[in-house]
Amino acid sequence: MPLHESPLKDHPLNPMRDSNLVRVLGRQSRSPVALLPLATVEAGPQAVRDAVGRHAADGAGAIIADAVLDRHLETLGVVALDQPVSTGASGLGLGIARALVAAGRITAGGGAQAPAPIGGPAAILAGSCSQATLGQIAAAERSMPVLRLDPEALAGDPGEIGRALAWAGRHRAEGPVLIASSAPPEQVAAVQQKLGRDAAGHAIEQAMARIALGLVEAGVRRLVVAGGETSGAVVDALALPAFRIGAEIAPGVPVLYAVGREPPMVLALKSGNFGGPDFFTDALGAMP
Repeated sequence: MPLHESPLKDHPLNPMRDSNLVRVLGRQSRSPVALLPLATVEAGPQAVRDAVGRHAADGAGAIIADAVLDRHLETLGVVALDQPVSTGASGLGLGIARALVAAGRITAGGGAQAPAPIGGPAAILAGSCSQATLGQIAAAERSMPVLRLDPEALAGDPGEIGRALAWAGRHRAEGPVLIASSAPPEQVAAVQQKLGRDAAGHAIEQAMARIALGLVEAGVRRLVVAGGETSGAVVDALALPAFRIGAEIAPGVPVLYAVGREPPMVLALKSGNFGGPDFFTDALGAMP
């Protein structure tokens, strides 16, 4: 499905209305943006190096590479060891890691002992407005208490944070709880129109981060967060310096053990569209 036809076309912060990333980045760049097409990546590392050299000689300031399969990421990873890389999709990490192992620059992991189970109260925070997360919230309502916050009230009334924490306190004895600021695109658009897109997003993210901090102060030790911006705000609020990566819950979403923090804590952080319908219960089941 082309990106501009997918649910991401209604992303609240970055509506994706153009599927051609060369055009998208080109509108934001003062220097030309080039493409490494799939055929070039299929041809292997040297073909990629040659193409990068040609584009650089032509003045390209950035080059976007096509990739469909793991072997394409592996090819790009090999080239990344001797070329500047400023950013990339999360899948590029796979290619770079395998290239570093193949080059003998790091040792492959495996067999590492999993951290001891952490246990304790669990909570879920959902800030993403993606269709996937909205479906995951609906599925979670069948098995746990769910509080749906009004995004406009959350952004404009600091008292909403205390009310959400009080609600969580009343339901904690029942097991995991879910607090969501997620909303359908039309409701998000109305809030953005009233408060401004950036201001609305920032206010809601910070409110969710303060709710996370309150939950942890109340004893929550297992925390699931849905939404990329929400996850970043929560990690900052909790001042978590590092994570040890654990088992994979869903493609691209591992269990994360907080490093350098006492008492110990385990998290799952995901972008909105990641995971299947039962992601929240799957995540809690994978977080000992």
